[in-house]
Amino acid sequence: MVKISQLTNKIFTVALLFCVTFSSAQDKNKEEKKPFWSADRIVIGGEVVPGFGTITSIYAAPTIGYKITDKFIAGLGPTYIYYNNHPYNFSFNVYGGEIFARYYPLDFLFAHAEYQPLNAAWDRIVYTGIGTLNKDRFWINNFWLGGGLRQTFGSAAAYIMCLINVNESIYDFPHSPWVRGGLTFSL
Repeated sequence: MVKISQLTNKIFTVALLFCVTFSSAQDKNKEEKKPFWSADRIVIGGEVVPGFGTITSIYAAPTIGYKITDKFIAGLGPTYIYYNNHPYNFSFNVYGGEIFARYYPLDFLFAHAEYQPLNAAWDRIVYTGIGTLNKDRFWINNFWLGGGLRQTFGSAAAYIMCLINVNESIYDFPHSPWVRGGLTFSL
């Protein structure tokens, strides 16, 4: 009877120690978990790429994103492109936007997915009975997939990425593959 009582006490003590250890580990995890919404998870940045010469091209795409986790960012922003081919006296303005997601399996390496609707006066034949060449504004839908590299500098980062348009059409602009780079800043 004494041996059963001692065995019960030992089992009870081990079970109590296990429960105390487990509950303190849970409290520690709760303290380390960040709230979902926090201003320090906002990321701003984007890309501005000027090109001058026989062809003038200016690409501007400011972005704002949110770090859903430390490895996953989602965001959006407007897009503007000016294109002028001087020898052919041809120019147009493109506007639109982008919705993107980035996943960082490593601190310096990321996968990127982006939906980019763009509106411009693309050259195309509009059939009005006879068929004439007009410049009508209409939307194209780019779906970019790719990846890139990032270098952090404190709360800032520079990145370069290569993207492929998986929704190619005869009106693709910019053309695929597309190499882009930019900067981001955490608030």
